[in-house]
Amino acid sequence: MKPPTLRTLARLLAPWRTIRRLERRNKALSDALANPTLTGIAIHKQQATMGFAAPGAQMIAGMFLGLLQDNPKAVNYLELTFGSPEGNILVTVQRPGGATPHNLQAQAEQEARNLRAELATAKQEAKALQAELALMYGEPPGPEEHH
Repeated sequence: MKPPTLRTLARLLAPWRTIRRLERRNKALSDALANPTLTGIAIHKQQATMGFAAPGAQMIAGMFLGLLQDNPKAVNYLELTFGSPEGNILVTVQRPGGATPHNLQAQAEQEARNLRAELATAKQEAKALQAELALMYGEPPGPEEHH
């Protein structure tokens, strides 16, 4: 029997080397998924934006985008509730270009402030017109005199 050549040995060991290389790559990917690295955080108007350097974060983002695509009735956002030892956690997923409940509430509150200001102005103008009419035509009849 002839001793194996280097070429034969390399061919025999190639699958084992591939297995070891794939095991190392699998471990590295598993670690990256389990331990994402926070790359940045920005807080603006009660909203936090965070960046992660890990494929896990992109996978989660893709999952949420898929949920939005699968729920066309969710015009602006989806709210997902997850259980935890501390109690339920509510996660709001905003459609790109959409508004979150916080955005919608802030917009509605601003509109309400604007309408209250317009109403106050209209009331002042009505009083001024009543005063002008009273000067022109005398005092208007009181509620009991008006039929």
